[in-house]
Formats: sequence, C-alpha cells, structure tokens
Amino acid sequence: MTTGGVPRARLLIPALLLLGCHPGLTPPPAAKSIPEVTEIIEARDLDHGRVLDIKEKFKPQDAEYQRARSLYRQAYARFDGWTNEIVVYILAGTKKDPRTDDTYKTLAEAAGRADNDFAEYVESVTGRSKGVASIAASLVEVGIKIWIELRDAGLKERKVVADYFDIRLKWEAWEAITAGPPSAVTKAKETP
Repeated sequence: MTTGGVPRARLLIPALLLLGCHPGLTPPPAAKSIPEVTEIIEARDLDHGRVLDIKEKFKPQDAEYQRARSLYRQAYARFDGWTNEIVVYILAGTKKDPRTDDTYKTLAEAAGRADNDFAEYVESVTGRSKGVASIAASLVEVGIKIWIELRDAGLKERKVVADYFDIRLKWEAWEAITAGPPSAVTKAKETP
C-alpha cells in the first residue's frame, strides 16, 4: 500500500518511533490493515479460556487434564514456530517469498490443525463451547498479507513490525495461564 507513491509503512512506522510508541504496545499500520491478525488473537484468547476451563474442571493427575495440556503444548509449539517464520519473512523483505514456500504453508497449516485439535478436545470433555473454528487458512493468508504489506519497507520499519507481531501473537505457557492477574506476556499485550 502506498501514500503518494511512498509505502505506507515507510511513512507511519518512523512516525510511531518518533512519538515514542513501543512496537509491542501500539499496532503498526500494517497490523491494522490485516483483520485476520485480530481473528488469530481472538482464537488464542479463546484457547486461554479453554485452559482455564480444564484447570477448573479437572485435577492435574486426571487423564483429561493431561491430554488437554499435551494438546495445548503442541499447539503452543506450532504457533511459536509459525510466529517465528512470520518474523523471518518480515525481516527478509523481498529476499524470501512465503507464496512459493511449501515449508511456510506446512507450518501454518500444522499450527491451525494443532489449535483445532486442542479446541475440539477441550470442548468435548468440558461440554463448554467457545466456537471451534479452524484458522489454518487464516494463518497461511495472514503471513502472506503481512509479507506483501512490508516486503518493500526498509529493514528498520520491518523490524518494528516483526517485534510487534512477535509480542502480540505470542502464546502463554500452560503453567502461566491463571484466572488471577495477567502474566507479563498478557500485560505487554494489553498495555495501552
């Protein structure tokens, strides 16, 4: 996207830096233009609630608790891998193209499947539906949209957005999810 022939990211991200906006707290312009990012964050937050549902209904020694924890950890690891790949693409700019990379597509689809497996299992054992929806397609698409938006931006601008996505899309470890005060990751995401 351009403004007067100049890439939007090239104009607005330096302005954010000059104003003292922290990339982990203020969405860069590219983040605002990709609604799938919000969907991915919402799906992650639903999973947070599912973890709380399991912790409320079962004890750590229960098979259901252990299976849910295992599935969550798999989804957590897959999303961590996918988020890392997004950061690599953002930083690489035009040197690496996710549209032609089967490894990227495989990572994104695996993360979406792992999330779906966790959500379906938890809802089957708790009887509480939070709306299971596969976001595998969204993961593939959002990474490509982010890359297209930023591929021609300078490294400094891409670094700001990469940092934002790395912080904002990060999942919390199972053990960090509690009904009490938010963890450091959650605080960084929610601080205005």
